[in-house]
Amino acid sequence: MDVEQISKLLEHEEAEWLEFKHNNFDPDRIGRNISALSNSACLHSKENAYLVFGIDDNTKEPLGTDFDPYEAKKGNAPLITWLSNNLIPHVDFQIESIDYNGKKLVCFIIPAARTSPIRFIGKEYIRTGSSTQSLKDFPDKERKIWEKTSANSFESGIARVSLTAEEVAGLLDTETYFKLTGQTIPLRIDAIIEKLIQEQIVVKKGSKFSITNLGAILFAKNINDFPSLVRKAARVILYKGKDRTQTLKEEVGQKGYASGFEGLNKFIDLLSLNTGEDISSPIRENLHTFPPNSNSRVTSKCFGAPRFLYNRDGAFNRNFY
Repeated sequence: MDVEQISKLLEHEEAEWLEFKHNNFDPDRIGRNISALSNSACLHSKENAYLVFGIDDNTKEPLGTDFDPYEAKKGNAPLITWLSNNLIPHVDFQIESIDYNGKKLVCFIIPAARTSPIRFIGKEYIRTGSSTQSLKDFPDKERKIWEKTSANSFESGIARVSLTAEEVAGLLDTETYFKLTGQTIPLRIDAIIEKLIQEQIVVKKGSKFSITNLGAILFAKNINDFPSLVRKAARVILYKGKDRTQTLKEEVGQKGYASGFEGLNKFIDLLSLNTGEDISSPIRENLHTFPPNSNSRVTSKCFGAPRFLYNRDGAFNRNFY
């Protein structure tokens, strides 16, 4: 974002994908506005929406601002981190500070919603004229946004934004990625990140990186580090008998599907052992809940949490669905 681009924005009337503010930087209002602007950009087929501080709302005169989003906080949390954690799906917004004729302007560059309407603290918003409203109050606009976003894939969505290379390596199990793909792990972190970018596990925006849903759901070291994906964590459910009427045990995986799959299988095998002994004959034998070496198949989909269920014949399948 440069002076010429800001000048072009100032030529526009305030639109549903463009908002000007002077010094009103209440954190909750910013969060609602980001949700509304992102959803409105999607509705109007714009690549980005813009929230510009330092401009008079009515006259569009550049007044400058003393707002510093990198220093601002919500409670004890940095503002940017707090916003990122409360916008679901995550919005890979960028913030730029511009010197415009001696006036400091701060611009939030907000990508249009891609995979679903953007929620802020559990609620979706939309711009109507120059005001921010609940999207639920405008069902026709909500329907159109869902139609537009449904064409985009879940995997290409963003799970975490604005990360350094070191933070990416701390969140993703890169060792497992290189092991499963049969590659030697590079010694330099920049080479590791470059490979992840090629595989669309990570995307680069400016000097920062974002982790895609694909990368997080497969290789998260801890799925709880990705709030939008927590409900998609792998689960092992042990049922009594051949139906689902009584649950004996449930275990929720903490890692991504690829990183945690081996551990989940070991957990399943442990469930099948030491469940009792047959003492009806001179030679005691362990009783198994299900055969540990059963012929199981695995398929992977990213539409919900994986479950592990019994077959009709009582054998145990490890199936993702």
